[in-house]
Amino acid sequence: MQKHSSNDIILKVKSLKKFFAADRGLFMKVKHFVHAVDDVSFEIIRGKSLGLVGESGCGKTTTGKVIVGLEAPTEGEIFIDGKEIHEYTSKLEYHRKVQMIFQDPYESLNPRMTIFDIISEPLNIHNIGNLQEREEKVKNLLQEVGLTPPSSFMWRYPHELSGGQRQRVAIARALVLDPTFIVADEPTSMLDVSVRTGVMNLMMELQEKHGMSYLYITHDFAVARYMCDKIAVMYLGKIVEYANTEELLSNPMHPYTKALLTAVPVPDPEYQKGEPDIVGSVSKPINPPPICRFYERCPLKEKICKTQHHPELKDLGNEHYVACHLIGK
Repeated sequence: MQKHSSNDIILKVKSLKKFFAADRGLFMKVKHFVHAVDDVSFEIIRGKSLGLVGESGCGKTTTGKVIVGLEAPTEGEIFIDGKEIHEYTSKLEYHRKVQMIFQDPYESLNPRMTIFDIISEPLNIHNIGNLQEREEKVKNLLQEVGLTPPSSFMWRYPHELSGGQRQRVAIARALVLDPTFIVADEPTSMLDVSVRTGVMNLMMELQEKHGMSYLYITHDFAVARYMCDKIAVMYLGKIVEYANTEELLSNPMHPYTKALLTAVPVPDPEYQKGEPDIVGSVSKPINPPPICRFYERCPLKEKICKTQHHPELKDLGNEHYVACHLIGK
């Protein structure tokens, strides 16, 4: 991929793997593994966003959890601000830089805690400020995320808020430690359509104001186009295509990317849309063969696809990377 100076890169993921035990045999020896993330590499430039797109079960959320530290990697390296995770003195130091916004605002907030307690909890854990300073910090954040006046929200409980308001609280909680990088795991997918745009606009405004970078996990190309500078398409634990957002959407090359774009709804009742040119559903990620992960569903497959290992991402020009034996040969 394109070379950038280390000062420009906020996140670098190198050959990341995350396998889960699928079952155990005699003496608890693991016989089969779920290859949730399998040899994934990418970079995110400081102040920019990368959209990680793919079907459910392709490994997007697991990638995000490993980066945040909620899951330990099986193999690979993760660098934030030029330092690998294990080089940070503690998880507390690492989480001052990296935070996560979860998909479900109804499950990610403790129903027994007030909004003030939820947002200020990281400050308590990191022993930052006194009570008065924490109250002032929470008030400012509530104002910043559009929950005004703050005094009418601070002492309420999550069940008293709408879904959009809860997600704004979750965003405020992620910001309270002033992180430089945020993993956003489909933060608008469970919200009403009428409030999604407001939350996305808020996230973009906060990104510009604070100079943050996002890994934005989504299955929606429209959202990725709106939010992200680059898009990586993921299938069965592998990145199969990676490019600048407009380049990828206007010139998709991998058959999986093309199929995903074909499935995107078009707001025109007279538009005749063809069926995606793939068959079946996502293959099983348990001990997958070393050949191209997309082989069973690919309309272009040839003999080389079954006899060679999964293809590496190759640059086909204009910073457009594709993992396919047949494209650009």
